[in-house]
Amino acid sequence: MSRTGGGKEVLSTAAVVVGVGVGVAAFAGLGLAGAAFGAGVLSASAFDSFTARRAKPPLQHEGVKRDEQGYIENWPKVLKAVQDGGVAPELRAELWPLLLGVFPHTSTQQERSRELEQLRRLYIKLVLVCRELDDQLQALRNSTSGGSNGSGTSGGNGVAVANGADEAPADSAGLSVRSEAGSASASALQLGTRSPVPLPGNLAAFAEAHRIIVMDAVRTDLRRGMQHPAIGGRASIGPASGTGPTLTILPVAVGDGLPELMMVGPPPRDPTAPSTEAELAEIAADPGAAAEAGQLPRWRSALAHDMLWGAAHLDDPHRCQMLRLVNILSAYAVHDPETGYCQGMSDLAAVFVQLFDDDALAFACFERLMRSARRNFKHDETGIRHQLQQIARVLRDTDPTLYRKLQQLGAEDCMFAYRMVVVMLRRELPPVACCTLWEMQWAHEAAEGEACAAAGGGLGGSSSRASFRQQQTGAVAGGEGGEGVSRTSSDGAASAATATAAAGLRSTVHGLSEATASARAAAALGQRPASSGGRQSGSARLSAAVPDGSSGEDQPPEFVLQFIAAVVRAQRGRIMTDCREHDDVLRLFNSLQIEFWPSVAQARKQHKAYVGLGAVVRG
Repeated sequence: MSRTGGGKEVLSTAAVVVGVGVGVAAFAGLGLAGAAFGAGVLSASAFDSFTARRAKPPLQHEGVKRDEQGYIENWPKVLKAVQDGGVAPELRAELWPLLLGVFPHTSTQQERSRELEQLRRLYIKLVLVCRELDDQLQALRNSTSGGSNGSGTSGGNGVAVANGADEAPADSAGLSVRSEAGSASASALQLGTRSPVPLPGNLAAFAEAHRIIVMDAVRTDLRRGMQHPAIGGRASIGPASGTGPTLTILPVAVGDGLPELMMVGPPPRDPTAPSTEAELAEIAADPGAAAEAGQLPRWRSALAHDMLWGAAHLDDPHRCQMLRLVNILSAYAVHDPETGYCQGMSDLAAVFVQLFDDDALAFACFERLMRSARRNFKHDETGIRHQLQQIARVLRDTDPTLYRKLQQLGAEDCMFAYRMVVVMLRRELPPVACCTLWEMQWAHEAAEGEACAAAGGGLGGSSSRASFRQQQTGAVAGGEGGEGVSRTSSDGAASAATATAAAGLRSTVHGLSEATASARAAAALGQRPASSGGRQSGSARLSAAVPDGSSGEDQPPEFVLQFIAAVVRAQRGRIMTDCREHDDVLRLFNSLQIEFWPSVAQARKQHKAYVGLGAVVRG
């Protein structure tokens, strides 16, 4: 359910309950101390290796046909081109919002501008809510500690302890946020030996979420990466040229000479710098006017001030980029309290921070991405395990021998691919390759939605994609009251034989196993496939991924999951010969160098097999 239009509930801070998803144990393997989008990833050799093996060129400006109003006239061809080769770096800022559904692809430039203004209004409200929650925390902290330092930001140990530092003097105010029955409502303020003062649950949750967000932002390298000209975005993150002090030369007549009087004015304000209190107050007084003018808040909490501006190794442009990331992630934690913030989200949001200058547009694109990615951050891990199950399913279908080897090693649950799924290969691929893979995934989803809308009378969005995938698998739903499609035994046997033969032919071409083809043909006819008597779905952890215990084979795996399965298949030789135990598989994939375009080619082949197989079975 979309929450982007929820303005009323956002304005009431009393109703805001920010979910906090720390997941420290689950994300221990993420290695957050060093981001793979660092400066070393973008060496010339890495980029040349990526482009040298490109199968098809990326979509260029001339490949997008627009009318005089900015409407894209050849959208299906655009999607096909993106599926094949991605998007040219200079075109990403325009096409990503369309691929993600932030703006309808049928909209004109004027309509997109109006929609962007509405997105800015929402983003301003969310950031102002964050600011108000932080102000309440500061007020409660100051009232408990008996005062403040008068600078508008808590200083020294008070800030560190109030935001979750491990140690502090006994006479300073500390905020302890702990989990009790899945929430942070049991937090309290303590002052020396005084009795704990209860902290409202929404403030405790926000304090913990914001603390982790700032810590993760400090660890995220935003100095390079998306600024590389091969990826998109700006060439640098510093202030634009010509932002120095202004010089005005005034000729003044004095006697026979004309001496020059030089007046020096202050430099223009850097738009990426933190907003002053006066600017925030002006935005809060009239959010609509601020949105219309494109004036977005850059709120800096006391914690962000201490941790970002107190880090001597950071320069100001880098701090400002980190502050943008903090604002966007804090706003999302307020926008989606059920998910809140989990470690790993900063990897995903950083891509949009580095691509878009407009924070509201970066937030909107990140929010659209999270509509599908939020399942990766569920506390019970059902979403991530289901996706790992889908990868295992592809391996079982396309390479049974490799899958049996993984079973022997106890790795059939594909937990070695956990990090790849959680952050969508953000750590495993160089930036240019990661962006290309993401936009290929979005183009496949958009094309499926378009096809379903055409077949189902105009349905769109995620529901249409789900319906389309269900159609592609050839599943036949039962009638009302639980009655299925009835057939005579003779017609059923003949139809089953025909469908099995057709599906088997397609599986031979595209690498899908005959057993899976036969099972799907039987399922399409409402029959139960014959059981082989062996283990059907790997370990118990795999079967637990789907709540009802089913294998989740009612939908074809997404393109990114197909890509991960292709990456695993590319390591077939090493798995079969070098791996002797489960830890060997983990070590192999912890230091993996991915051949991007060969894996894309294999993923595309697998994707066509699953989607095309459903069409053949239905026919």
